[in-house]
Amino acid sequence: MFSLAFDLFVLKAGIEPARRKALAKGDAKSAANYYTIDAVFMPNNAPIITGRDSIEKALAGFIEGGFTKLNVESTWLEGCGEYLLDTEKWTLSNGEVTLIGKSLIVWKKENGIWKMYKDMIYLDTP
Repeated sequence: MFSLAFDLFVLKAGIEPARRKALAKGDAKSAANYYTIDAVFMPNNAPIITGRDSIEKALAGFIEGGFTKLNVESTWLEGCGEYLLDTEKWTLSNGEVTLIGKSLIVWKKENGIWKMYKDMIYLDTP
């Protein structure tokens, strides 16, 4: 018998700094690589975006707008070994405008690495 026990917050803490660093460097491709190849990104008041390549283009749009400073705090994280469910509160800034929001993310492993599989964001700021 084997155990699926692991510390979810430690696992997530290992992913977030690298994701923020990729965005801060303006590297949409690296930031998109934190999504599975078949990921779904559901931004607030916008069409659903499917697939890593399309998500990369969406992230490039954020970067072009100067939105490269991301701060994320997981507020709830639970998993079963195959999937992780994560609720977050976050801010995303371009230095002049700061967006404040929350998200619901389903993580799954792709080639042994935890990546975002479903990402739904909602803005708290008007």
